[in-house]
Amino acid sequence: MLYVHLCSRLPVRNLRPVLALLLLLLLVPHPFSASAFALPQETQPSANAPTTGVAEVSSLEIDPALLLELQCVWQIIGSDHNPVWPGWDARKTPVLFYLPDVQDVLLNHPSPPNDFLPYTGPLADAFPSMLVRNGKTEFAFDGQNTSRVLFGEQTLIVADTLSNRKNWLRGWASSTTELEQRLVDLEYPSLRADPYQQMEMIAHEAFHVFQYKHLGHDLGNDHNARFYPCLSVEGNVLLALEGKAMVASITAPTVQASHEFALQWLALRLKRRQDMTKEAQGFEDDNEFMEGLATYAGLRCLEELEGQSWPPALDYIQGFHGLSDMSGSRAKQLALLTRSMRGEVNVNNDLYGVAPARKRMYSSGLGIALMLDRLAEATWKEEIALPHQTMTGLVEKILSPSQQQLAAALFEARKDPELEELYRRKETLAANGKADTQKMVDGILMGTTSRVAFDWSEFPSQQRGLSYTSFGLRRVDDDQVIYTLVPIQMQLANQAGGFQQRIPRPTLDNLQRQLVTFPLSSSIDQHWLSERLGQENEGTWEIANLNLELPGATIQAQKAKLIWDGSCLTIKPYRLPVAREGDESVPE
Repeated sequence: MLYVHLCSRLPVRNLRPVLALLLLLLLVPHPFSASAFALPQETQPSANAPTTGVAEVSSLEIDPALLLELQCVWQIIGSDHNPVWPGWDARKTPVLFYLPDVQDVLLNHPSPPNDFLPYTGPLADAFPSMLVRNGKTEFAFDGQNTSRVLFGEQTLIVADTLSNRKNWLRGWASSTTELEQRLVDLEYPSLRADPYQQMEMIAHEAFHVFQYKHLGHDLGNDHNARFYPCLSVEGNVLLALEGKAMVASITAPTVQASHEFALQWLALRLKRRQDMTKEAQGFEDDNEFMEGLATYAGLRCLEELEGQSWPPALDYIQGFHGLSDMSGSRAKQLALLTRSMRGEVNVNNDLYGVAPARKRMYSSGLGIALMLDRLAEATWKEEIALPHQTMTGLVEKILSPSQQQLAAALFEARKDPELEELYRRKETLAANGKADTQKMVDGILMGTTSRVAFDWSEFPSQQRGLSYTSFGLRRVDDDQVIYTLVPIQMQLANQAGGFQQRIPRPTLDNLQRQLVTFPLSSSIDQHWLSERLGQENEGTWEIANLNLELPGATIQAQKAKLIWDGSCLTIKPYRLPVAREGDESVPE
Protein backbone atom coordinates (compact mmCIF):
# COMPACT_ATOMS: atom_id res chain seq x y z
CA MET A 1 0.00 0.00 0.00
CA LEU A 2 1.60 3.14 1.17
CA TYR A 3 5.17 3.07 -0.38
CA VAL A 4 7.44 6.22 -0.38
CA HIS A 5 11.04 6.42 -1.55
CA LEU A 6 13.65 8.25 0.51
CA CYS A 7 14.66 11.66 -0.80
CA SER A 8 17.85 13.15 0.56
CA ARG A 9 20.10 16.03 -0.45
CA LEU A 10 23.08 15.38 -2.67
CA PRO A 11 25.85 17.72 -3.87
CA VAL A 12 24.54 19.36 -7.02
CA ARG A 13 27.92 19.84 -8.76
CA ASN A 14 27.73 18.02 -12.11
CA LEU A 15 24.34 16.56 -11.15
CA ARG A 16 21.83 19.06 -12.53
CA PRO A 17 22.42 18.35 -16.26
CA VAL A 18 22.08 14.62 -15.69
CA LEU A 19 18.89 14.90 -13.65
CA ALA A 20 17.47 17.31 -16.22
CA LEU A 21 18.08 14.71 -18.94
CA LEU A 22 16.47 11.98 -16.84
CA LEU A 23 13.42 14.10 -16.16
CA LEU A 24 13.13 14.88 -19.87
CA LEU A 25 13.14 11.15 -20.62
CA LEU A 26 10.45 10.56 -18.01
CA LEU A 27 8.27 13.31 -19.44
CA VAL A 28 8.10 11.88 -22.98
CA PRO A 29 4.40 11.08 -23.48
CA HIS A 30 3.11 7.67 -24.45
CA PRO A 31 1.87 7.43 -28.05
CA PHE A 32 -1.86 6.99 -27.74
CA SER A 33 -4.65 5.92 -29.99
CA ALA A 34 -8.25 6.80 -29.29
CA SER A 35 -9.40 3.26 -30.07
CA ALA A 36 -11.94 2.12 -27.50
CA PHE A 37 -11.81 -1.25 -25.77
CA ALA A 38 -15.17 -1.51 -24.12
CA LEU A 39 -15.70 -3.03 -20.70
CA PRO A 40 -18.18 -5.92 -20.33
CA GLN A 41 -21.70 -4.82 -21.15
CA GLU A 42 -22.99 -5.51 -17.64
CA THR A 43 -21.90 -1.97 -16.74
CA GLN A 44 -24.30 0.96 -16.59
CA PRO A 45 -24.67 3.26 -19.63
CA SER A 46 -21.99 5.93 -19.70
CA ALA A 47 -22.61 8.95 -17.49
CA ASN A 48 -20.13 10.99 -19.51
CA ALA A 49 -22.29 11.98 -22.45
CA PRO A 50 -22.20 15.76 -23.02
CA THR A 51 -25.06 17.65 -21.41
CA THR A 52 -26.10 21.06 -22.68
CA GLY A 53 -25.07 23.79 -20.28
CA VAL A 54 -22.97 21.47 -18.07
CA ALA A 55 -19.23 22.05 -17.77
CA GLU A 56 -17.07 19.16 -18.97
CA VAL A 57 -13.43 18.18 -19.54
CA SER A 58 -12.13 16.64 -22.77
CA SER A 59 -8.38 16.37 -22.13
CA LEU A 60 -6.36 14.17 -19.82
CA GLU A 61 -3.20 15.08 -17.93
CA ILE A 62 -2.82 11.65 -16.36
CA ASP A 63 -1.21 8.93 -18.46
CA PRO A 64 -3.93 7.34 -20.67
CA ALA A 65 -1.97 4.06 -20.49
CA LEU A 66 -3.30 3.67 -16.93
CA LEU A 67 -6.86 3.60 -18.23
CA LEU A 68 -5.95 0.99 -20.83
CA GLU A 69 -4.21 -1.11 -18.19
CA LEU A 70 -7.24 -0.80 -15.92
CA GLN A 71 -9.42 -2.15 -18.71
CA CYS A 72 -7.14 -5.18 -19.07
CA VAL A 73 -7.21 -5.90 -15.36
CA TRP A 74 -10.98 -5.49 -15.11
CA GLN A 75 -11.44 -8.33 -17.63
CA ILE A 76 -10.19 -10.70 -14.94
CA ILE A 77 -11.18 -9.25 -11.57
CA GLY A 78 -14.30 -7.34 -12.67
CA SER A 79 -16.60 -10.30 -13.26
CA ASP A 80 -19.08 -12.58 -11.53
CA HIS A 81 -16.63 -15.48 -11.73
CA ASN A 82 -13.31 -13.94 -10.74
CA PRO A 83 -10.70 -16.73 -11.12
CA VAL A 84 -8.27 -14.97 -8.74
CA TRP A 85 -10.46 -14.94 -5.62
CA PRO A 86 -14.01 -16.27 -5.16
CA GLY A 87 -16.58 -13.60 -4.37
CA TRP A 88 -14.41 -10.70 -5.51
CA ASP A 89 -16.01 -8.62 -8.26
CA ALA A 90 -14.11 -5.37 -8.72
CA ARG A 91 -16.46 -4.04 -11.38
CA LYS A 92 -17.93 -1.29 -9.22
CA THR A 93 -14.76 -0.46 -7.27
CA PRO A 94 -14.24 3.34 -7.20
CA VAL A 95 -10.88 4.32 -8.71
CA LEU A 96 -8.88 7.55 -8.40
CA PHE A 97 -5.91 8.26 -10.68
CA TYR A 98 -4.00 11.39 -9.73
CA LEU A 99 -1.08 13.56 -10.82
CA PRO A 100 -0.21 15.75 -7.81
CA ASP A 101 -1.64 19.28 -8.07
CA VAL A 102 -2.43 18.71 -11.75
CA GLN A 103 -5.40 16.37 -12.19
CA ASP A 104 -7.65 13.83 -10.45
CA VAL A 105 -9.57 11.29 -12.55
CA LEU A 106 -12.38 9.52 -10.69
CA LEU A 107 -14.09 6.36 -11.95
CA ASN A 108 -17.14 4.45 -10.70
CA HIS A 109 -17.63 6.57 -7.58
CA PRO A 110 -21.27 6.68 -6.34
CA SER A 111 -20.99 10.07 -4.59
CA PRO A 112 -18.37 12.28 -6.27
CA PRO A 113 -17.86 15.88 -5.09
CA ASN A 114 -19.45 18.62 -7.19
CA ASP A 115 -16.12 20.00 -8.41
CA PHE A 116 -15.51 16.86 -10.51
CA LEU A 117 -16.65 17.36 -14.09
CA PRO A 118 -17.70 14.79 -16.73
CA TYR A 119 -14.92 13.66 -19.05
CA THR A 120 -15.83 13.56 -22.76
CA GLY A 121 -12.54 12.73 -24.50
CA PRO A 122 -11.13 9.42 -25.80
CA LEU A 123 -11.96 6.36 -23.64
CA ALA A 124 -14.89 8.15 -21.97
CA ASP A 125 -17.36 5.55 -23.24
CA ALA A 126 -15.28 2.68 -21.90
CA PHE A 127 -16.24 3.47 -18.29
CA PRO A 128 -19.67 3.82 -16.71
CA SER A 129 -18.64 7.01 -14.90
CA MET A 130 -15.48 9.05 -15.54
CA LEU A 131 -15.01 12.44 -13.90
CA VAL A 132 -12.09 14.88 -13.87
CA ARG A 133 -10.90 17.65 -11.58
CA ASN A 134 -8.02 19.89 -12.59
CA GLY A 135 -5.76 21.83 -10.23
CA LYS A 136 -5.43 20.85 -6.56
CA THR A 137 -5.60 17.08 -6.15
CA GLU A 138 -6.75 14.86 -3.33
CA PHE A 139 -3.14 13.75 -2.72
CA ALA A 140 -0.14 16.06 -2.85
CA PHE A 141 2.56 13.41 -2.33
CA ASP A 142 3.96 11.39 -5.21
CA GLY A 143 3.60 7.64 -5.49
CA GLN A 144 0.59 7.06 -3.22
CA ASN A 145 -0.68 3.72 -4.57
CA THR A 146 -3.10 2.55 -1.94
CA SER A 147 -6.75 2.25 -0.95
CA ARG A 148 -8.66 4.32 1.53
CA VAL A 149 -12.06 5.86 2.21
CA LEU A 150 -12.53 8.71 -0.25
CA PHE A 151 -15.76 10.72 -0.39
CA GLY A 152 -17.43 8.08 1.78
CA GLU A 153 -16.35 4.99 -0.19
CA GLN A 154 -13.35 2.67 -0.01
CA THR A 155 -11.45 3.65 -3.14
CA LEU A 156 -8.57 2.28 -5.21
CA ILE A 157 -5.94 5.04 -5.55
CA VAL A 158 -3.19 5.00 -8.17
CA ALA A 159 -0.55 7.66 -8.76
CA ASP A 160 0.13 8.77 -12.31
CA THR A 161 3.02 7.18 -14.21
CA LEU A 162 5.12 10.35 -13.93
CA SER A 163 4.41 10.60 -10.20
CA ASN A 164 5.62 7.05 -9.63
CA ARG A 165 8.71 7.60 -11.80
CA LYS A 166 9.49 10.82 -9.93
CA ASN A 167 9.44 8.82 -6.73
CA TRP A 168 11.76 6.27 -8.30
CA LEU A 169 14.07 9.11 -9.38
CA ARG A 170 14.20 10.37 -5.78
CA GLY A 171 15.42 6.99 -4.62
CA TRP A 172 17.92 6.74 -7.46
CA ALA A 173 19.31 10.21 -6.76
CA SER A 174 19.68 9.54 -3.04
CA SER A 175 22.01 6.56 -3.50
CA THR A 176 25.46 7.00 -2.00
CA THR A 177 27.09 5.35 -5.04
CA GLU A 178 29.12 7.70 -7.25
CA LEU A 179 27.01 9.36 -9.93
CA GLU A 180 29.06 8.10 -12.86
CA GLN A 181 28.81 4.51 -11.61
CA ARG A 182 25.07 4.87 -11.14
CA LEU A 183 24.75 6.06 -14.74
CA VAL A 184 26.78 3.09 -15.96
CA ASP A 185 24.56 0.71 -13.97
CA LEU A 186 21.33 2.43 -15.07
CA GLU A 187 19.39 0.24 -17.49
CA TYR A 188 16.86 1.62 -19.95
CA PRO A 189 13.90 -0.39 -18.61
CA SER A 190 14.37 1.41 -15.28
CA LEU A 191 13.64 4.74 -16.98
CA ARG A 192 10.23 3.76 -18.25
CA ALA A 193 7.07 2.52 -16.63
CA ASP A 194 6.50 -1.22 -17.00
CA PRO A 195 2.90 -1.73 -18.21
CA TYR A 196 2.76 -5.25 -16.75
CA GLN A 197 4.00 -4.03 -13.38
CA GLN A 198 1.37 -1.28 -13.46
CA MET A 199 -1.40 -3.80 -14.20
CA GLU A 200 -0.17 -5.96 -11.33
CA MET A 201 -0.16 -2.93 -9.04
CA ILE A 202 -3.71 -1.94 -10.04
CA ALA A 203 -4.97 -5.44 -9.18
CA HIS A 204 -2.95 -5.37 -5.92
CA GLU A 205 -4.54 -2.14 -4.72
CA ALA A 206 -8.02 -3.15 -5.93
CA PHE A 207 -7.74 -6.27 -3.77
CA HIS A 208 -7.13 -4.05 -0.75
CA VAL A 209 -10.57 -2.52 -1.30
CA PHE A 210 -12.05 -6.03 -1.27
CA GLN A 211 -10.04 -6.98 1.85
CA TYR A 212 -11.28 -4.02 3.85
CA LYS A 213 -14.90 -4.70 2.91
CA HIS A 214 -15.12 -8.48 2.98
CA LEU A 215 -12.24 -10.27 4.70
CA GLY A 216 -13.02 -8.69 8.04
CA HIS A 217 -9.78 -9.08 9.99
CA ASP A 218 -9.19 -6.80 12.96
CA LEU A 219 -5.72 -5.71 11.91
CA GLY A 220 -3.11 -4.05 14.08
CA ASN A 221 -1.24 -0.98 12.97
CA ASP A 222 2.26 0.00 11.97
CA HIS A 223 3.00 1.18 15.50
CA ASN A 224 4.10 -2.42 16.11
CA ALA A 225 6.88 -1.95 13.56
CA ARG A 226 9.11 -0.59 16.32
CA PHE A 227 9.16 -4.03 17.97
CA TYR A 228 10.41 -5.84 14.86
CA PRO A 229 13.96 -7.26 15.27
CA CYS A 230 15.36 -6.05 11.94
CA LEU A 231 19.00 -6.72 12.87
CA SER A 232 18.63 -10.07 14.69
CA VAL A 233 21.45 -12.31 13.46
CA GLU A 234 19.63 -15.58 14.18
CA GLY A 235 16.35 -14.20 12.84
CA ASN A 236 17.85 -13.02 9.55
CA VAL A 237 19.68 -16.33 9.00
CA LEU A 238 16.45 -18.26 9.54
CA LEU A 239 14.60 -15.90 7.20
CA ALA A 240 17.04 -16.70 4.40
CA LEU A 241 16.48 -20.42 4.98
CA GLU A 242 12.71 -19.86 5.08
CA GLY A 243 12.90 -18.30 1.64
CA LYS A 244 14.71 -21.32 0.21
CA ALA A 245 12.21 -23.77 1.73
CA MET A 246 9.26 -21.66 0.55
CA VAL A 247 10.40 -21.51 -3.09
CA ALA A 248 11.21 -25.24 -3.01
CA SER A 249 7.67 -25.98 -1.78
CA ILE A 250 6.07 -23.78 -4.46
CA THR A 251 8.10 -25.29 -7.31
CA ALA A 252 8.32 -28.89 -6.10
CA PRO A 253 7.48 -31.47 -8.81
CA THR A 254 5.12 -33.46 -6.57
CA VAL A 255 2.55 -32.69 -3.89
CA GLN A 256 4.44 -34.86 -1.40
CA ALA A 257 7.68 -32.92 -1.97
CA SER A 258 5.77 -29.67 -1.66
CA HIS A 259 4.50 -30.77 1.77
CA GLU A 260 8.00 -31.75 2.92
CA PHE A 261 9.48 -28.36 2.04
CA ALA A 262 6.45 -26.57 3.53
CA LEU A 263 7.12 -28.44 6.78
CA GLN A 264 10.74 -27.23 6.72
CA TRP A 265 9.51 -23.68 6.18
CA LEU A 266 7.08 -23.98 9.11
CA ALA A 267 9.77 -25.43 11.42
CA LEU A 268 12.16 -22.58 10.57
CA ARG A 269 9.48 -19.97 11.10
CA LEU A 270 8.28 -21.30 14.44
CA LYS A 271 11.89 -21.47 15.64
CA ARG A 272 12.54 -17.86 14.55
CA ARG A 273 9.39 -16.58 16.19
CA GLN A 274 10.30 -18.01 19.60
CA ASP A 275 12.48 -14.95 20.17
CA MET A 276 9.99 -12.40 18.79
CA THR A 277 7.53 -10.39 20.87
CA LYS A 278 3.81 -10.76 20.35
CA GLU A 279 3.77 -7.27 18.81
CA ALA A 280 6.51 -8.15 16.31
CA GLN A 281 4.70 -11.34 15.31
CA GLY A 282 1.50 -9.34 14.87
CA PHE A 283 3.28 -6.83 12.64
CA GLU A 284 4.49 -9.68 10.43
CA ASP A 285 1.12 -11.48 10.39
CA ASP A 286 -0.80 -8.30 9.54
CA ASN A 287 1.46 -7.28 6.69
CA GLU A 288 1.62 -10.77 5.20
CA PHE A 289 -2.16 -10.92 5.29
CA MET A 290 -2.71 -7.45 3.81
CA GLU A 291 0.22 -6.95 1.47
CA GLY A 292 1.08 -10.58 0.79
CA LEU A 293 -2.45 -11.51 -0.28
CA ALA A 294 -2.69 -8.36 -2.41
CA THR A 295 0.62 -9.25 -4.07
CA TYR A 296 -0.79 -12.72 -4.71
CA ALA A 297 -3.89 -11.16 -6.28
CA GLY A 298 -1.73 -9.02 -8.57
CA LEU A 299 0.36 -11.97 -9.71
CA ARG A 300 -2.63 -14.26 -10.25
CA CYS A 301 -4.37 -11.51 -12.25
CA LEU A 302 -1.38 -11.28 -14.60
CA GLU A 303 -1.31 -15.06 -14.99
CA GLU A 304 -5.04 -15.15 -15.79
CA LEU A 305 -4.53 -12.45 -18.44
CA GLU A 306 -2.55 -14.89 -20.57
CA GLY A 307 -4.34 -15.37 -23.89
CA GLN A 308 -6.82 -12.53 -23.29
CA SER A 309 -7.41 -9.63 -25.66
CA TRP A 310 -6.30 -6.08 -24.89
CA PRO A 311 -7.10 -2.50 -25.95
CA PRO A 312 -5.42 -1.96 -29.35
CA ALA A 313 -3.87 1.30 -28.16
CA LEU A 314 -1.71 -0.66 -25.71
CA ASP A 315 0.36 -1.85 -28.68
CA TYR A 316 1.81 1.68 -28.87
CA ILE A 317 3.00 1.66 -25.26
CA GLN A 318 6.72 1.11 -24.81
CA GLY A 319 7.41 -2.19 -23.07
CA PHE A 320 4.07 -3.84 -23.93
CA HIS A 321 4.37 -6.99 -26.02
CA GLY A 322 0.97 -8.64 -25.76
CA LEU A 323 -0.58 -11.20 -23.41
CA SER A 324 0.32 -14.45 -25.14
CA ASP A 325 2.86 -15.61 -22.53
CA MET A 326 2.67 -14.44 -18.90
CA SER A 327 4.72 -17.29 -17.43
CA GLY A 328 7.61 -14.98 -16.59
CA SER A 329 5.53 -13.14 -13.97
CA ARG A 330 5.78 -15.92 -11.39
CA ALA A 331 9.49 -16.46 -12.03
CA LYS A 332 10.15 -12.75 -11.40
CA GLN A 333 8.18 -12.79 -8.16
CA LEU A 334 9.92 -15.93 -6.89
CA ALA A 335 13.31 -14.43 -7.68
CA LEU A 336 12.32 -11.29 -5.76
CA LEU A 337 11.05 -13.46 -2.89
CA THR A 338 14.41 -15.24 -2.63
CA ARG A 339 16.38 -11.99 -2.65
CA SER A 340 14.00 -10.33 -0.17
CA MET A 341 14.21 -13.20 2.31
CA ARG A 342 18.01 -13.07 2.07
CA GLY A 343 17.96 -9.31 2.78
CA GLU A 344 19.37 -8.40 -0.63
CA VAL A 345 16.69 -5.91 -1.74
CA ASN A 346 17.48 -2.23 -1.24
CA VAL A 347 14.39 -0.40 -0.01
CA ASN A 348 14.64 3.37 0.43
CA ASN A 349 18.43 3.07 0.72
CA ASP A 350 17.99 1.85 4.30
CA LEU A 351 19.61 -1.53 4.94
CA TYR A 352 19.08 -1.40 8.71
CA GLY A 353 15.54 -0.12 9.28
CA VAL A 354 12.02 -1.49 8.95
CA ALA A 355 11.68 -0.66 5.23
CA PRO A 356 13.35 -3.86 3.90
CA ALA A 357 11.50 -5.99 6.48
CA ARG A 358 8.11 -4.51 5.69
CA LYS A 359 8.65 -4.79 1.93
CA ARG A 360 9.84 -8.36 2.44
CA MET A 361 6.43 -9.24 3.88
CA TYR A 362 4.83 -8.53 0.49
CA SER A 363 6.96 -11.40 -0.86
CA SER A 364 6.72 -13.74 2.13
CA GLY A 365 2.93 -13.34 2.23
CA LEU A 366 2.79 -14.09 -1.49
CA GLY A 367 4.96 -17.15 -0.93
CA ILE A 368 2.68 -18.50 1.80
CA ALA A 369 -0.35 -17.99 -0.46
CA LEU A 370 1.34 -19.89 -3.31
CA MET A 371 2.25 -22.69 -0.87
CA LEU A 372 -1.39 -22.82 0.26
CA ASP A 373 -2.40 -23.24 -3.38
CA ARG A 374 -0.38 -26.47 -3.31
CA LEU A 375 -1.45 -27.57 0.17
CA ALA A 376 -5.19 -26.82 0.18
CA GLU A 377 -6.26 -25.06 -3.00
CA ALA A 378 -9.96 -25.79 -2.60
CA THR A 379 -10.46 -24.40 0.91
CA TRP A 380 -7.76 -21.99 2.08
CA LYS A 381 -9.28 -18.80 0.65
CA GLU A 382 -12.40 -19.40 2.69
CA GLU A 383 -10.48 -20.28 5.85
CA ILE A 384 -8.14 -17.28 5.73
CA ALA A 385 -11.20 -15.01 5.92
CA LEU A 386 -12.11 -16.37 9.36
CA PRO A 387 -11.51 -13.94 12.27
CA HIS A 388 -8.02 -14.08 13.82
CA GLN A 389 -6.77 -16.58 11.23
CA THR A 390 -3.17 -15.88 10.23
CA MET A 391 -1.41 -17.27 7.18
CA THR A 392 1.26 -18.96 9.28
CA GLY A 393 -1.43 -20.43 11.52
CA LEU A 394 -3.33 -21.77 8.52
CA VAL A 395 -0.27 -23.61 7.16
CA GLU A 396 0.32 -25.06 10.63
CA LYS A 397 -3.31 -26.14 10.83
CA ILE A 398 -3.20 -27.84 7.43
CA LEU A 399 0.10 -29.66 8.08
CA SER A 400 -0.67 -30.43 11.75
CA PRO A 401 2.87 -31.67 12.47
CA SER A 402 4.06 -33.33 15.65
CA GLN A 403 6.96 -31.87 17.63
CA GLN A 404 9.13 -34.74 16.41
CA GLN A 405 8.29 -33.95 12.77
CA LEU A 406 9.08 -30.26 13.32
CA ALA A 407 12.41 -31.07 14.95
CA ALA A 408 13.38 -33.39 12.09
CA ALA A 409 12.38 -30.81 9.48
CA LEU A 410 14.36 -28.08 11.26
CA PHE A 411 17.42 -30.31 11.42
CA GLU A 412 17.14 -31.01 7.70
CA ALA A 413 16.70 -27.34 6.79
CA ARG A 414 19.75 -26.31 8.81
CA LYS A 415 22.00 -28.65 6.82
CA ASP A 416 22.18 -25.87 4.23
CA PRO A 417 25.80 -25.56 2.99
CA GLU A 418 25.52 -21.78 3.06
CA LEU A 419 24.66 -21.62 6.76
CA GLU A 420 28.08 -20.51 8.02
CA GLU A 421 28.35 -17.80 5.36
CA LEU A 422 24.86 -16.55 6.21
CA TYR A 423 25.82 -16.16 9.88
CA ARG A 424 28.94 -14.21 8.92
CA ARG A 425 27.01 -11.84 6.68
CA LYS A 426 24.22 -11.24 9.19
CA GLU A 427 26.71 -10.56 12.00
CA THR A 428 28.33 -7.91 9.79
CA LEU A 429 24.91 -6.46 8.98
CA ALA A 430 24.03 -6.19 12.69
CA ALA A 431 27.33 -4.50 13.59
CA ASN A 432 27.11 -2.04 10.70
CA GLY A 433 23.47 -1.35 11.52
CA LYS A 434 24.21 -0.58 15.16
CA ALA A 435 26.98 1.85 14.18
CA ASP A 436 24.86 3.53 11.51
CA THR A 437 21.91 3.93 13.86
CA GLN A 438 24.10 5.56 16.52
CA LYS A 439 25.42 7.90 13.84
CA MET A 440 21.83 8.91 13.04
CA VAL A 441 21.07 9.52 16.74
CA ASP A 442 24.21 11.65 17.11
CA GLY A 443 23.30 13.60 14.00
CA ILE A 444 19.92 14.50 15.52
CA LEU A 445 21.12 15.29 19.04
CA MET A 446 24.53 16.80 18.33
CA GLY A 447 24.32 18.18 14.81
CA THR A 448 25.31 21.71 13.85
CA THR A 449 21.74 22.80 13.06
CA SER A 450 19.33 24.04 15.75
CA ARG A 451 16.82 21.45 16.88
CA VAL A 452 13.42 21.17 18.54
CA ALA A 453 12.58 18.88 21.47
CA PHE A 454 8.81 18.47 21.91
CA ASP A 455 8.21 17.32 25.50
CA TRP A 456 4.77 15.72 25.90
CA SER A 457 5.47 14.13 29.31
CA GLU A 458 2.40 15.83 30.87
CA PHE A 459 0.13 13.59 28.76
CA PRO A 460 -0.74 9.85 28.82
CA SER A 461 0.39 7.92 25.76
CA GLN A 462 -3.15 7.33 24.48
CA GLN A 463 -3.55 11.10 24.07
CA ARG A 464 -0.82 11.34 21.46
CA GLY A 465 -1.32 10.88 17.72
CA LEU A 466 1.67 10.54 15.40
CA SER A 467 1.67 10.42 11.61
CA TYR A 468 4.58 8.59 9.95
CA THR A 469 5.35 5.68 7.62
CA SER A 470 6.91 2.44 8.80
CA PHE A 471 8.95 2.46 5.58
CA GLY A 472 10.90 5.27 7.22
CA LEU A 473 11.28 3.77 10.72
CA ARG A 474 14.59 2.79 12.33
CA ARG A 475 14.59 0.99 15.69
CA VAL A 476 17.23 2.30 18.15
CA ASP A 477 16.31 0.26 21.24
CA ASP A 478 13.22 -0.77 23.22
CA ASP A 479 12.41 2.87 24.00
CA GLN A 480 13.60 4.83 20.96
CA VAL A 481 12.90 4.91 17.22
CA ILE A 482 13.88 7.26 14.40
CA TYR A 483 11.41 8.38 11.74
CA THR A 484 12.51 9.51 8.29
CA LEU A 485 11.10 9.69 4.76
CA VAL A 486 7.96 11.82 5.18
CA PRO A 487 7.13 14.98 7.20
CA ILE A 488 6.14 13.88 10.72
CA GLN A 489 3.02 15.25 12.39
CA MET A 490 2.06 14.95 16.04
CA GLN A 491 -1.12 16.00 17.83
CA LEU A 492 -2.14 15.84 21.49
CA ALA A 493 -5.75 15.28 22.53
CA ASN A 494 -8.07 18.27 22.91
CA GLN A 495 -5.76 20.24 20.61
CA ALA A 496 -3.47 20.83 23.58
CA GLY A 497 -0.43 20.93 21.34
CA GLY A 498 1.39 19.43 18.42
CA PHE A 499 3.72 20.03 15.52
CA GLN A 500 3.83 19.58 11.75
CA GLN A 501 7.03 19.23 9.77
CA ARG A 502 6.87 20.86 6.36
CA ILE A 503 9.82 18.87 5.03
CA PRO A 504 11.05 15.43 6.15
CA ARG A 505 13.61 15.61 8.97
CA PRO A 506 15.15 12.67 10.88
CA THR A 507 13.09 12.53 14.08
CA LEU A 508 14.05 10.75 17.31
CA ASP A 509 11.08 9.51 19.34
CA ASN A 510 12.01 8.63 22.93
CA LEU A 511 8.93 6.88 24.28
CA GLN A 512 10.28 6.49 27.81
CA ARG A 513 11.06 10.20 28.21
CA GLN A 514 8.08 11.20 26.03
CA LEU A 515 10.33 13.47 24.01
CA VAL A 516 10.38 13.94 20.23
CA THR A 517 13.49 15.64 18.82
CA PHE A 518 14.35 16.75 15.29
CA PRO A 519 16.70 19.26 13.61
CA LEU A 520 15.29 22.34 11.93
CA SER A 521 16.01 23.04 8.27
CA SER A 522 18.15 26.04 9.31
CA SER A 523 19.48 27.43 12.59
CA ILE A 524 17.85 30.02 14.86
CA ASP A 525 19.06 32.02 17.89
CA GLN A 526 17.58 33.69 20.98
CA HIS A 527 17.11 37.04 19.26
CA TRP A 528 15.19 35.33 16.47
CA LEU A 529 12.95 33.60 19.03
CA SER A 530 12.39 36.72 21.13
CA GLU A 531 11.22 38.66 18.09
CA ARG A 532 8.69 36.03 17.10
CA LEU A 533 7.46 35.34 20.62
CA GLY A 534 7.22 39.04 21.46
CA GLN A 535 9.13 38.62 24.74
CA GLU A 536 12.75 39.46 25.62
CA ASN A 537 13.14 36.79 28.31
CA GLU A 538 16.52 35.17 28.89
CA GLY A 539 15.86 31.89 27.12
CA THR A 540 12.65 30.91 28.96
CA TRP A 541 9.10 31.79 27.98
CA GLU A 542 5.58 30.82 28.94
CA ILE A 543 3.25 31.30 25.98
CA ALA A 544 -0.51 30.91 25.61
CA ASN A 545 -2.05 30.12 22.22
CA LEU A 546 1.36 29.31 20.77
CA ASN A 547 1.58 29.12 16.97
CA LEU A 548 5.25 29.30 16.12
CA GLU A 549 6.58 29.05 12.57
CA LEU A 550 10.07 27.57 12.70
CA PRO A 551 12.35 26.73 9.75
CA GLY A 552 10.74 23.57 8.36
CA ALA A 553 8.10 23.05 11.08
CA THR A 554 5.14 24.63 12.86
CA ILE A 555 4.49 24.24 16.61
CA GLN A 556 1.14 24.82 18.36
CA ALA A 557 0.05 24.67 21.99
CA GLN A 558 -2.79 26.08 24.07
CA LYS A 559 -0.17 26.90 26.69
CA ALA A 560 3.47 25.84 26.83
CA LYS A 561 6.80 26.47 28.44
CA LEU A 562 9.68 27.15 26.01
CA ILE A 563 13.36 26.80 26.92
CA TRP A 564 16.24 27.77 24.61
CA ASP A 565 19.72 26.50 25.54
CA GLY A 566 21.61 27.91 22.58
CA SER A 567 21.12 24.93 20.26
CA CYS A 568 17.85 23.25 21.24
CA LEU A 569 14.36 24.72 21.74
CA THR A 570 12.42 22.56 24.21
CA ILE A 571 8.64 23.00 24.07
CA LYS A 572 6.53 21.53 26.86
CA PRO A 573 2.74 21.91 26.50
CA TYR A 574 0.74 22.10 29.71
CA ARG A 575 -2.04 19.64 30.33
CA LEU A 576 -5.01 21.88 30.91
CA PRO A 577 -8.23 20.69 32.63
CA VAL A 578 -11.01 19.66 30.24
CA ALA A 579 -14.54 18.45 30.72
CA ARG A 580 -14.70 14.66 31.28
CA GLU A 581 -10.93 14.40 31.12
CA GLY A 582 -9.75 11.02 29.89
CA ASP A 583 -12.49 10.60 27.28
CA GLU A 584 -10.29 12.05 24.56
CA SER A 585 -7.64 9.93 22.91
CA VAL A 586 -5.69 10.18 19.70
CA PRO A 587 -4.65 6.89 18.04
CA GLU A 588 -1.10 6.38 16.82
